[in-house]
Amino acid sequence: MNAKPVIASILCGLIGLFPQIAPAHLFQGSVSVLVDDKIDNTRNGEYEVTQNLVLGITLLGKAKNPETRVVKWTAYGRDCRTDAISVLSSGEVPVDFTNGLQQKIRSEEISTTSTPTHNVMTTPRSSGGGRNRASSSQTTVQTKVVEGTGVRYLGYGVQVFEGDKVVGEKFDPSRLEADIKSKGVQSKDAADAAKGKNAAAGAKGKAKAGAIKKLGQ
Repeated sequence: MNAKPVIASILCGLIGLFPQIAPAHLFQGSVSVLVDDKIDNTRNGEYEVTQNLVLGITLLGKAKNPETRVVKWTAYGRDCRTDAISVLSSGEVPVDFTNGLQQKIRSEEISTTSTPTHNVMTTPRSSGGGRNRASSSQTTVQTKVVEGTGVRYLGYGVQVFEGDKVVGEKFDPSRLEADIKSKGVQSKDAADAAKGKNAAAGAKGKAKAGAIKKLGQ
């Protein structure tokens, strides 16, 4: 059982009963952000993994009139071959605390498939010679590196804006925001093109790995 939603419900209940215990920033336009991103990992064979998740976002704050704040969420991925950061999915929703001090938001379902860089065994090579080659031969196990393909889920960023001002945010992992600022984010067109190349490379890599494994049996 995930404790985050329970904690959020308890906190909102207490604030509703005793407004004086609410953090001061909740009454100054700021918003606290809680996020649940439980991931369902499904293996498709020995190396390939499909990840499915939904971001469950909980906002804690106080209504404003007029309400001008918006919450923007983004799920990020990392390319298994190039290490580039890209956007898997994103969305924007108006902040709405008209029914209390809590707002719950669910992202669309996010799905991504990837294969990490890994080693496969190549055809064993025997060494030895002479008349006693069969008895003196030694098998040398060799491996080959197969490049990773696809994009693996990296983390999320949720930010609440009032105009250009950020009044609430949460990034996980915590270093993600700094990584985005220093390395940048791959454009959607470039990410889609990379997915196509990765898919083709993945199919080729699978065929080659399968052939290599079969020869090595």
